[in-house]
Amino acid sequence: MKIRDIETFLVNTGGRNLVYVKVLTDDDLHGIGEAYSVGPDRATVETIDYFKDWLVGEDPTRIEHLWAKLYNFSRFPGGSVVNSAISGIEHALWDISAKAAGVPVHRMLGGRTRDRVRVYQNPGGSTPEETAERAQELIAKYGYTALKIGPHPKGSDTMPDAKVLRFAEAKMRALREAVGEDVDIGVDPHARIFEPVRALEMARVLQPYRPFFFEEPIRPENIDAMAKLAAKIEIPLATG
Repeated sequence: MKIRDIETFLVNTGGRNLVYVKVLTDDDLHGIGEAYSVGPDRATVETIDYFKDWLVGEDPTRIEHLWAKLYNFSRFPGGSVVNSAISGIEHALWDISAKAAGVPVHRMLGGRTRDRVRVYQNPGGSTPEETAERAQELIAKYGYTALKIGPHPKGSDTMPDAKVLRFAEAKMRALREAVGEDVDIGVDPHARIFEPVRALEMARVLQPYRPFFFEEPIRPENIDAMAKLAAKIEIPLATG
């Protein structure tokens, strides 16, 4: 079995793009993968297309070999775009290998470890009141026991920090009051707070509403800064 082609599909969902990868073989098997959206999504598509010449004619079940080929033969260590492209291709190769073996992908990776997975949903909403209303609708319709929100208002990059903090607190307060104490609420600033002291300020205004976790308040590459922040807050810190 050999790889005969690789296709990409750039799908806009309204708020972001999703990059899907389809690896086709000469045995009429195909695998589907997703290249994580890191920002310049067209660049990710072009990178996957660039890698196509490296992969056509190769055995798709030699996953570790092909991963090393894509990573090591790139001119410099892969940044987010290159790594995202490789990841999407690798997903598709695992899909093909599992189909060829006649088993689910999880069997190729050591077998499943659980029968159910708890999930959360982001209710969205441009105002605290809208977020709270949407959260109640989600819980009533689907039975979610956990939610996740972004604390920043639209246009926060040009707002005074005090205004951003007031909005974040109002949003978290409205959501907690709407869903009660038994629903977990994660908070994800998406690494948009660049100074640890500002992240600490936000953690303190959110703390009374018992966040489930505080995800990437600052850039996750700075491990020392993340550790210092974790030592000063009482909310579990989720990293990138």
